[in-house]
Amino acid sequence: MATLLPVTNYCASLLRNPPDVGAGRHTWLFKVAASMYRSNCKPEKIREFLVKECVARGWQDRLADIDKIFTTLDAGLLPTDTSKLPPWPYKHHEERRKRFAHAAMFDALNPLDVTTEEVIRTLYQPDDLICVGWKVWQYSTMPAKEFFLTAKSAEYIVANVMTAETSSSGSKRSKAIASLPERRKYAVVEFDTGDTREEQAAVLSSLHSPQHPLVLAVWSAGKSIHGWFNVGGLSPYLKLRFFRFAAWLGADETLYDMAKLVRMPGGRRKNGKHQEILYWEPEHA
Repeated sequence: MATLLPVTNYCASLLRNPPDVGAGRHTWLFKVAASMYRSNCKPEKIREFLVKECVARGWQDRLADIDKIFTTLDAGLLPTDTSKLPPWPYKHHEERRKRFAHAAMFDALNPLDVTTEEVIRTLYQPDDLICVGWKVWQYSTMPAKEFFLTAKSAEYIVANVMTAETSSSGSKRSKAIASLPERRKYAVVEFDTGDTREEQAAVLSSLHSPQHPLVLAVWSAGKSIHGWFNVGGLSPYLKLRFFRFAAWLGADETLYDMAKLVRMPGGRRKNGKHQEILYWEPEHA
């Protein structure tokens, strides 16, 4: 493997426990890079280390992720500080696989005839400040009503409302202007674990309950389905508990970040592919 740079115990632990293929390698690479970045390792050294790590592990298919990681790091968009949280639970993939037999609430292969405008108008009040991104580094935060007609051309959105249009440093998307986790209304759950679309639909459906109902399911036009759950009525403890349970099943825990970009419902990837809306229940929003 690559020669280890001076890192924290947390980062060393990550390096000792790399994920299997289909178990969140891109997330693991980002965590390693972010941890090294916080330890004041030089970006060029981190990049070199990650490339060597991918090559040594036979992860050439993940080399393209490294550029995306540094686009995020260079913009100062590190995940929300989770140092005060308990460690995310160990992933029990077998428990997730048991849920493949659960009845799916939606057809994972056939999109609904629902527009992005309909969804945005229902998810948010007209004056709610939302952050919409056309690229990872190109985004704006404005009242929702400003995006009603244009959001369909975007690739990304921050699921929960922002507190201001810009931060003190001028950033239009920053954890400094994202809502605090206790104000979370929507929890977005994604299983980028190599499961089929039908299997992902079953697992997301198994997480639905009257206390945290499934509102929306969006196909990423890549490998995963983003499930939006309304957790606005839960206490902060139960919001975190719900998300930790999803992470225990294998969900991407980085989506706990309140400034995280997720796929725009009905939007377009940069390659032109449509991010289809597979499930939509406005009453749950």
